[in-house]
Amino acid sequence: MQPITVGIVGGNRIPVGPTVVASEMGCFREEGLDVKLVEAGGRRESIPMLMTGDLDICLAGPTVAHFYRIWRADAPITLVADQGSLQPGHSSHAFVARTALLEGGMLESYADLRGKKLGMSGERGDHDWLDFASALRRGGLTYDDVEVVTVGYGEDRHQALAHGIIDLTTMGRQRNLDRGREAGTFGVWKFDYEVTPGRLTRAVMFSHRFREERPEEASRYVRGFLRGARIYHDAVEHGIDREKVVSLFTDPNDTSGTEHNLVGLNPDGFINSEALQDEVRWLQDEGFLTQPIPLEQIVVHSYVEDALSDLGRYTAPR
Repeated sequence: MQPITVGIVGGNRIPVGPTVVASEMGCFREEGLDVKLVEAGGRRESIPMLMTGDLDICLAGPTVAHFYRIWRADAPITLVADQGSLQPGHSSHAFVARTALLEGGMLESYADLRGKKLGMSGERGDHDWLDFASALRRGGLTYDDVEVVTVGYGEDRHQALAHGIIDLTTMGRQRNLDRGREAGTFGVWKFDYEVTPGRLTRAVMFSHRFREERPEEASRYVRGFLRGARIYHDAVEHGIDREKVVSLFTDPNDTSGTEHNLVGLNPDGFINSEALQDEVRWLQDEGFLTQPIPLEQIVVHSYVEDALSDLGRYTAPR
């Protein structure tokens, strides 16, 4: 049997927990599939591999530079299921601010972002641009109302906050948030699920070659994935075999905030197309995307619909 090669972007298993659970719990094997999870680098490397068919499936979120701008109608990558989205209590990033602003009551509302210095990625249109765009809109503001300061990720953001070069930025991973709190330099203002609920962070992406050459396996893959995703969801949301399930995709020696990083998702698998459309519309309005984005060709729900005809709609355990 020819294996199905699934690329894990970034090499971190926590954001792809639902897929790991489906693999480790035998959901793919029970569908008669041989699924291989492989580290595929970042989006810069993995999305082109998906376009050429060197990967059958990739677990990533659509971004400006590494998805929308290189998407091709003659070899379309399709988003077929929710592998991670911003659900209540599940955050991929937090908005963090200097402690002085938080303690001084200078960030009581979204409108208080006016005049603040925002630390942003140099890649305009990246996820932090989308996050802050939503926050600004909630306050009736635009990027014209704030000062944008280009700051790299990781240590650069820590230092920029500590020295007052920026007032706010976005940051992921609990260890980073803990570090700021312990140093007294910054704290959490909002979590991203509060600002952009339902936004897709990672999807099950199919290569054109996989869809065209192995359609029956593609359908079985989504069915197996959805069964595993529900095991994951029941464990994370309802505590069913939680310790066992979470141990499948976490490092027991890493205690740096697993809870903060557990992804949420729709247990019926549907991608929030409306949230994705809002995101694309903003990117186009701001000039980050100049070509039309045919979301009706990119988001394909037929695989999930077929799986649900067998599995039925999700019902929470009693």
